[in-house]
Amino acid sequence: MEHQQPPPCATAAQRIPLRTLGLRFLALGATAFGGPVAHLGLLRDQCVVRRRWISEHAFADLVSLAQLLPGPTSSQTAFGIGLWQRGVAGGIVASACFALPGAVVLCAAGLLVVREPLIAESAWARGLMAFATAVVAIAVYGMVRRLTHGNVKGGIAAGSFLLCAAWDEPLAGPACVAIGLVVGALLCPRRHVEAADVAGTPRPVHRLATVLALLLVAAVILLPFLPTVSSLPDAVRTPLALAQSGSMVFGGGHVVLPMIEASVVEEGLVGRSDFLSGYSLAQALPGPLFNIGAFIGASQAGVLGAVACTIALFLPGLCLMGAALPMWSHLRHSCRARRALDGANAAVTGVLLWALVFLVIPEAIGTSVSLALVALGALGLLWHRAPLPLVAATAAAVGMLVGCQQVSGTDRTQFNILNVATECELGDEAYAEATAKATIIHQGADAERVQRVAARIFESARRRHPEIARRFAWHIVLVQDDATVNAWALPGGKCAVYTGMLKVASTDDALAAVLGHEAAHAIARHGGERISQSVAGSVIVDAVSESAGLSEGQQQLLDAALGMGGLSFSRSQESEADELGLLIAADAGYDPRAAISFWEAMSGRDRGGRPPEFLSTHPSERTRIERLQRLLPRALRIREQALARQAALSPPTGAAP
Repeated sequence: MEHQQPPPCATAAQRIPLRTLGLRFLALGATAFGGPVAHLGLLRDQCVVRRRWISEHAFADLVSLAQLLPGPTSSQTAFGIGLWQRGVAGGIVASACFALPGAVVLCAAGLLVVREPLIAESAWARGLMAFATAVVAIAVYGMVRRLTHGNVKGGIAAGSFLLCAAWDEPLAGPACVAIGLVVGALLCPRRHVEAADVAGTPRPVHRLATVLALLLVAAVILLPFLPTVSSLPDAVRTPLALAQSGSMVFGGGHVVLPMIEASVVEEGLVGRSDFLSGYSLAQALPGPLFNIGAFIGASQAGVLGAVACTIALFLPGLCLMGAALPMWSHLRHSCRARRALDGANAAVTGVLLWALVFLVIPEAIGTSVSLALVALGALGLLWHRAPLPLVAATAAAVGMLVGCQQVSGTDRTQFNILNVATECELGDEAYAEATAKATIIHQGADAERVQRVAARIFESARRRHPEIARRFAWHIVLVQDDATVNAWALPGGKCAVYTGMLKVASTDDALAAVLGHEAAHAIARHGGERISQSVAGSVIVDAVSESAGLSEGQQQLLDAALGMGGLSFSRSQESEADELGLLIAADAGYDPRAAISFWEAMSGRDRGGRPPEFLSTHPSERTRIERLQRLLPRALRIREQALARQAALSPPTGAAP
C-alpha cells in the first residue's frame, strides 16, 4: 500500500495573513501550560504537524538556535516561526500574541499587589511559593540529568555552583555562563552533527536590522553598569535590569529566577517574597515564564510599568533570534559552537542549583514544616505528571488550610488565613469602637508615664521583630477606669491601659512587663489566629452536622468540645505573649524580675475569684510565674546588653559644652 505524502509546507507565495497568524498564536498562548518543554511540543503539534507552516527540520533548527541563544526558548521559537512566515512583523505578532494571555493575568496580579502589599504573606500565596519550589526542583533535576553527564560538564556545573556560593554578587551568574562557554568550547567532547535537510528558508532580514539588533543587546548588557544609572528612578532602573537579565538567561525561563533575583531583588527594586509570588503564578498560568516581567512592572509602576518590563525582558532574546536566524543553518554545523553550548548549559545548571539551595528554599519554605509538606506534596504530584494548574491550585488551597504562618520570634507555625493589612483594618475598627465612649486621659503624670514606657516598648518591638512590628502604627491611650485592672493591644499596634492597672503595675518596670505582654499579642498576630480558628471551627461543625445528621444535643456537645479546645489554645497564646513580652521589656532596658513581682501581686488579688485553669482562657498566675522564672536568665542577659547599648548612645557626663 502506498503511503500518502503529507501536504507541503507553506511557501513564500502562500504566506499566511498576519491576522490569522496572530489569532492562532493567541489561542496557543492561552493553552500553553506546562513550561518551555510543553510549549515546544505544542508549537510543533500546531505549526508543524497540523498546519504545516514550517518543516520538521526547520522547526528543529529554530529550537536548536533558541537553546543556543539567551532568552525565553519557547517565545524565541514562536518569534522564529513568525519570522519564517512574515518577516519581522510576523515575528513580533507571533511572539506578542503567544505571551499576551498570561501577561495580562500577571499584570492584574501585580496591580493587586499594589493595592494589597502584603498579599505575598497570605496563606494561599505561601502555598504557591512552596509549589514554585517543587517546580524549580524538578527543573534542576531534569537539567542535571540531561546537561551534566560526563566529567567535564559535571565539573563545570559544580564549579558554577561553588563560584555562586562563594561570590555573592550579581555578576556571578553571567560570569559562570561566560566561563562555561569558554571551557566547553575547549574541553567538552565533540558531538556528531547530522546534516539538516531544511525545507525552505526564512524570509530575509536586512543587514541593518541585524546590526541594530546586536547593538541594542550590547546596550542593554552594558547600560546597568554605568554609574549614572543608580541615580535614575526605580521605574527606569527596573526595565534596564530586566533587559540585562533577559540578555544573559541561557536555558529558558526557569533560569530567570536567579538572574532576576540578582539584578532586581538584591538591588531592592522588588521584594523577594513578591517576586516568588509572581513566579509561582507564572508557573500556574499559560504562556512563557518571562511573563513575570508583567507582574514585576505592574507591582511597581502600574500598567505602563508592566508593558515596559515585559518588553524589556523579552526584547534581547528576540533581537538575537532575529539577528542569528539567517546565519544559523551554517553555524549549527560547527562542532566548536555546539561544545560551547554544552559548557554554557552545564554552567546554567550549576547556577540554578545554587539558586534552589540558597535562594528559593530558604525564602519560600524556611523552617516551616507545613510549607515543607506542601512542597513535597507538590513535588510528588508533578513527578507523576499531574497538570500544573491543578497542582498550583491544590498547593494554594492546602496552604490556606494549614496556615503557613510562622510566629515572629518563635518556632511555632500558626493557622492564620488573614494577612497583616486585613488584621490592621479590623484592629482600627475595634479600636474606634472601644474608645468611642471611653474617657481618655491625655495629660498628667500617669499619661506621661504610660507614653514614656510605651515608647521604649514599641521601639524594642521594632528592633526585635522588624518584619512585623515596623508595619504597625503603634499608638497607646490611658483610659479612666479605676475599677478595671486591664490593658490590651489590637492587631496593628493600637493599645490601651486602664487606670486600674496602674495601681497594680506601680513601677515603670512592672508597667513595661504589662505593655510588653500586650505588644507581643499584636506581634504574634494572635487576633488573626483566633479569627481563623473560629472560622475553621464553624466550617467543621457545619460540615460534620450536615454529613452525620447530628441532633441538636449532639451539635451542642460538639460545640462544647471545640470550645474546650479553644480555651487551651487561648492559654497557649497567653504563655507565648508572656515569653515574647518579657524579652521585649528586657530589650527596652526594664528589669524582667518585675514581671514575676507583678504576677505575684495579681495572684494575691484574684485569690478565690477565678475558675480552675483548665476552664480559663488564661494560665494561672502560678503557672505564669514558673515559666517566667525559667526565662529569667535569658531575659537578664538581654537587659544587660540593652543597658550597655543605651550607655554607649548616651552623651558622656561632664563633657564640655
